[in-house]
Amino acid sequence: MYSNNKKKRTQPINVDNQMIGLLLFIIFFIIVIPYIIYKKLGIEKIEGYFPTIPTIATVISYHFPPNYFSSLYRDDTKSKYENISKKLINVTTISSITILILYLSYKTNSFIEGGARALILFTLFFILPNDFVNNNMIKLNNYIETKNEYVKNTLIYTFMVSNILLLIACEDRLISYFSNILVRKIKNLN
Repeated sequence: MYSNNKKKRTQPINVDNQMIGLLLFIIFFIIVIPYIIYKKLGIEKIEGYFPTIPTIATVISYHFPPNYFSSLYRDDTKSKYENISKKLINVTTISSITILILYLSYKTNSFIEGGARALILFTLFFILPNDFVNNNMIKLNNYIETKNEYVKNTLIYTFMVSNILLLIACEDRLISYFSNILVRKIKNLN
């Protein structure tokens, strides 16, 4: 049984492979995909993508072959590399969200709206989904009884990637909906 949180480490971390994995993750998921989203869909759609970066890292580091991503974003960081990798992904994500929120606040000329969007983004889409995804991958792994690890991993990844894509597709609408409610409540306080 595999768990991103509890897997016994029998081999030392190959830092060279993990650095390659981190570099590939940054290039593809933090630079290339947001650029494509920006060019094809506009800057507002990136708002729904950035909070899912740690969740994507969790799915990829779960048990993704080749072994370039196994220490990318673990809950039980035991080595300096794992700690640095996780913090780098978090800092990059938080910085990206902050810059985006500042831009949207400037564009709408409303600090209240930007603050409401930031609160919704960080609470609902940055903090909560990562634990949800990790726990569901563990439960799904335990539920699927098959001797074929390839089939098992394919089913787990398909389920999790489809959940992430659904989350990204819905996030911009949910962020707008909840932030509008929060803005109205804040304005009613005045």
